[in-house]
Amino acid sequence: MVFARSWVWLLVVAVAVLFGFVSRGHADFPPSGPKQTYKGFTLIGSTYPNAKNERFFKMAKQAIDMTAALPQEDRQRIATIKTIQFDPPSKHRKVNDYRQNIVGVYTYSQNIGEPGVMIIYKKLLYSSPMQIALSLQGNAFHASRHRLLRILTERIGRLEASGAAGSGSQIEQAKKLRASLVALREKKNPDLQARSECVIDKSLLKARKIFGADTAQLNLYSAELTKRNCWKKTVGIEEQTIQFIRQVDGKT
Repeated sequence: MVFARSWVWLLVVAVAVLFGFVSRGHADFPPSGPKQTYKGFTLIGSTYPNAKNERFFKMAKQAIDMTAALPQEDRQRIATIKTIQFDPPSKHRKVNDYRQNIVGVYTYSQNIGEPGVMIIYKKLLYSSPMQIALSLQGNAFHASRHRLLRILTERIGRLEASGAAGSGSQIEQAKKLRASLVALREKKNPDLQARSECVIDKSLLKARKIFGADTAQLNLYSAELTKRNCWKKTVGIEEQTIQFIRQVDGKT
């Protein structure tokens, strides 16, 4: 019985590793290889000798097609990922830490004003279109929060420059929201991070059902979410930030 419980936990941890619920605060972007565009995404291959770029392009496109079956909210979030880059195992690769076994990692640019990139690290022989599609689903939370952080930072600058009456309280509110987004990005708030992981894991369970994953695995993931009391946990920072931006823009 202890072994069974441990196996379930390891399975959930493996999902976190496979689907890249990790975001980097600094840029480890590999050299850009051949590029293709597909349904709003820029796909960037590898420059490494013998890199399976054509397989990468094919699997990435299949994964993007799979995400079309997701609800609109998920598709909109995934659309905030603009670039998917291939950085497979190679003696030329600079990244050879824990990320080497992760399907996709949303990597931030040094410049907060620039969008990040989802980098595929895992060898494609041990991956699949479904894993890439699930990685898109999970990493889309990091990408959409990064986008909101960029917009919010721009609005703070606009408010500070305006000096309008009442802007002081708005700036204070905006900075609190920004601090929460940064805490999520840099994993500085354990409670917020735990709630975020629950939200992402719930979305991935939903996506796996839509993609036709094995029922036994779905039941295991569902049981683990129950064990972690995830079902009612939310983050709320994104919704609050969107509402604030709309207020500043006069759209409410």
